[in-house]
Amino acid sequence: LEEIGQSVFVGLRLIQGEELYATDQGIPMLGEATEKGTPADRLEYLFREQILSEPGVTGFDRDNDGDPSLEFDAATRAITVTFRALTDGGLLIQSVPITTQPTQEPE
Repeated sequence: LEEIGQSVFVGLRLIQGEELYATDQGIPMLGEATEKGTPADRLEYLFREQILSEPGVTGFDRDNDGDPSLEFDAATRAITVTFRALTDGGLLIQSVPITTQPTQEPE
């Protein structure tokens, strides 16, 4: 479960085009995700699809409101993605900060 959690954490923070060998992976932060006026449901979709693309993630815990939710902090210009994902290793509950400031990976 820890390996899946770390993979999701890194995947959510990866900016599309950042990896030279996999330019199609990651969130399109330099385009659609940071454009003014992008609807919140579209952003939730982008993060949901990124989570589901990670190996070992099989879905979301919809019985307990597990779909990704976004919390915006205007002061820091950060987004926190919170979700409950069903995985091959069990239930993964995470809140992942998406920011320009360096953060430490979960232990």
